[in-house]
Order: sequence, then structure tokens, then C-alpha cells
Amino acid sequence: MRIFIYPILLLSVLFFSLDYGWASNNRLLDLDAMIEEALNNNPALNAARNNIKALSQRPDQADSLPNPMISLGLMNLPLDTFELDREGMTQKTIGVIQRFPYPGKLDLMREMAEQSLIGGREELEALKLKVVAEVKKGYYSLFFVNKTIEITKRNKKLLEEFIHIAETKYSVGSGIQQDVIKAQVELSKLMEKLIVLKTEKETVKAKLNYLMNRLPQEPLGDTAEVEITSVNISVEKLQRDLENNHPVLKHILSVIEKNRSARLLAKKEYYPDFNVTVQYGQRDDGTNIDRSDFVSAMVKMKIPLWAKTKEDKKVVEMEARVKQAERNYEKAKSRLFFRVKELKENIIMNYEQAILFKDGIIPQARASLDSAIAGYQVNKVNFITLLDNQVTLFKYEIEYYKTIAGHEKKLAEMEEIVGLPVARMGLKNE
Repeated sequence: MRIFIYPILLLSVLFFSLDYGWASNNRLLDLDAMIEEALNNNPALNAARNNIKALSQRPDQADSLPNPMISLGLMNLPLDTFELDREGMTQKTIGVIQRFPYPGKLDLMREMAEQSLIGGREELEALKLKVVAEVKKGYYSLFFVNKTIEITKRNKKLLEEFIHIAETKYSVGSGIQQDVIKAQVELSKLMEKLIVLKTEKETVKAKLNYLMNRLPQEPLGDTAEVEITSVNISVEKLQRDLENNHPVLKHILSVIEKNRSARLLAKKEYYPDFNVTVQYGQRDDGTNIDRSDFVSAMVKMKIPLWAKTKEDKKVVEMEARVKQAERNYEKAKSRLFFRVKELKENIIMNYEQAILFKDGIIPQARASLDSAIAGYQVNKVNFITLLDNQVTLFKYEIEYYKTIAGHEKKLAEMEEIVGLPVARMGLKNE
């Protein structure tokens, strides 16, 4: 009896293993989990985080004094004897030299470094928004491809039934061979479309894997059903939100502040830095002579003798940099404001089209196809009309899901532009 039990147990284990493997490869994707994985693992984001780590080390460097220098030397050594105790002014010297920037310069340099750090953080936030939007758009692209494959397969099956009907009618003399050939051509087109869709699906999956820093060929599940999101959009409110929240604008503001600090620093270049030197000179005692050692101190500073061609030019340059950054801010804000308005119109259009497809066009096209099928079977409708109805329904069903996917992609882009998720934009469902 045991001889039969062991093979049965082995087959059972294999069956459940295969079943589990199939389920794991065909599990539904969790969009939130994908976004979290992308935010944690995306290579571009990790590079940006390392950039922030590097920038965070700059402020302390910027307001630190330059490293001091030590000097060692001999002074007034006679060349005829090279004796250290012959001449009274012969000394062995050791000195310390320290440069002190003019007061306020180090503070400005620290401010510039801190603004660079702020800018780096805002660049990271902007990149996060971009990655989230790309993951969402990839997810909705995958949803659309899956729906297109599903619709195409369903139409392929329907067309095969048409071919069977056409062949039956032809065999009994009530149909023509041209109907059969026409149906077979349409069937071949659908099969070719399925090949293209399969390639497109793999490409979309590979991009999603790339965004999550996975191998592009790693297995990835399919999307769940997507319901179109209905929202009321206030352009003015979204424009205010983006002005307050968008990291691109915040980054440009940090550049403006950095350039303003650089402008102040350029003006301080008219004032000298100080090089302070303290030196100790040790003298050897001579015959019957006690010689005391020396201490020397010195301060050096620059004279802005060439200010017209150097310091003046630097101030003018930084004035232009500040104005350039301010104009860049206005340009970026204007572009984002325009994009909000443009996206709003696209979102409204897609939503209205989707409702029209769902409640009007598709039911009417389906009813027309059902009528054509019934009419063709009793020779009241020709085969071309039947195919036209079938192709029309096929096209509208695909357009419906394309519109849904496009709507959700535009919302994802709106989130990127405004800098807030839809749930925090204050948009109310209709």
C-alpha cells in the first residue's frame, strides 16, 4: 500500500508547488507597494541621496578658517663660515601663519553652502515626484495593455465564431467564399496585434522593474481593475498649491538666495583678508656673549588695486546671476501654471469621454453588433456589415480603456506638477 502512497504524495506536492508558482507570477500588483519600493531602491534617487550626504558636509567646511601654515628657517647665516654663533643676528626660526578672512565672509560662504544643501534636498523631492509619477503611468499603461489584450482575445474568439458561421453558410450554398476569406484576414490581423501587444506588455513591465531597481526580466504580476477617478479641479487652488509646495520652485528660490549671498561676498572682496604671522627666532650664545631670542609678528593684507577689472566685474556678474535666477523662477512658475491649466482640460475631457463611452457609445455599438449577428444568420445583413459592427465595438472598447488609463496618467502628472498627491490637493469627488 505504501508503494502507492508515496507517489501520490509526491504528485500532490508537485501540484501545489506548481499552483503556488502560477499564483505568484500572476498575482495582482499593489501600486502603493510598487511606489514604496521605487522610492527606496530607485538608482537615481539613491544617487541624489548621496549627493545630499556630500552637500551636508560643506557648511562646516565653508565657515572654517583656512589651515594655518608653519615655517622653519635660518636667518642671517654667514656664508664664509656657516657658523651659527658668530653673528649676533643669526637665528633659527619657527613661525605660524594664519589667514583671517574679512569679518562676514565666512558667514556668507556658509550661507551659500547651506543654500546648496537646501537645493539638493529639493532636487531629491522633485525626483521623488517624478519617480512616483513614472511608476503610476507605467502601472496604468500596463492596465491598458492588459485590457487591450483581453478585448483582442475576446474579439478573436468572436471572429472565429463568425468564420464558423460563414463556412457553414458557404457549405450549404447560402454564403460566399469571399466572406470566409475576409473573416480569416481579420482574424490574422488580430493575431498580429496580439503579438505586438505581448511585446509592448513586456516592455512596460521591464520599465516598471527598472524604476524599482529590479532586473528588467524579473516576473511581474498584472494590474487590478482601475476605476476612473472623478474630481473637481480648481486651477487657482492648484496653482497656489504648487507655488507653495513644488520642489522645483523651492530649488530655484535656494539658487536665488545662494546668488544673493554670493553677491554680498563679491562686495566684501573689496575689503582685505588678513595674513597674521608670529615667528620665534632662536640665537646661539657667542663667546662670552649671552644672546636673547627674538619674537616677531606681522600682518599682511591685500590692496584692491585692480578693482575695476576684478572686484567690480565680480559684483556685476553676481548681480546678473541673481536676476537670472529670479527670471528662471518666474519662467518655471509660469510654465507650471500653464501645465496645470492644460492638464485640467485634459482630465475633464478624458473623464467626460470615458462616461460617454461607458454609458452611450459602447452599449449602442454592442446592441448594433448583436442585431447584425442575428440578421446575418437569417441572411438579412451581409458579412461586411457584420464585420464593420464587430470592428467598431472593438475600437470603442479599446478607446474606453485608453481614455481611463490616460485620465489616471494625467492625474499622476498633475500630482508631480503640483507637488501633492490627489488626496491632499483638496479635490472633491463629484
